[in-house]
Amino acid sequence: MKNNLLWDIKRFYPKEFMAGKEALNIIKQQFGIQLPEDEADFITMHIVEAQMNQTINDLDGLTQFIQKVIQILKYTCHQEIDEHSAYYYRFVTHLRYLAQRIFSNQISIEKSDSSMLDIIKLLRKF
Repeated sequence: MKNNLLWDIKRFYPKEFMAGKEALNIIKQQFGIQLPEDEADFITMHIVEAQMNQTINDLDGLTQFIQKVIQILKYTCHQEIDEHSAYYYRFVTHLRYLAQRIFSNQISIEKSDSSMLDIIKLLRKF
């Protein structure tokens, strides 16, 4: 089964993806079966799901949310982002927690803060 979010999963959850790759190595050593890299992605999704107490469907939405925010940021600022920098990983971590709060309806937006509300409505459309 092919996972269309493989590239994003690698970028947004690098430590968890490394654990998924290690799981593939263990499977190969124990059973002599070489599974495709996409399987490491699915293992990664389960690890992240357990960490965030979200379902896989939510995790797809969370990952796409992060991807869209980064695309909007690149487009708006007219510059590339160094995806290997500590700042990038910290930013993605903050986006992960923001997305988790939005998708689980834990975030409370005051009606008076219409600009923030408009941004979140725009991002939820993606």
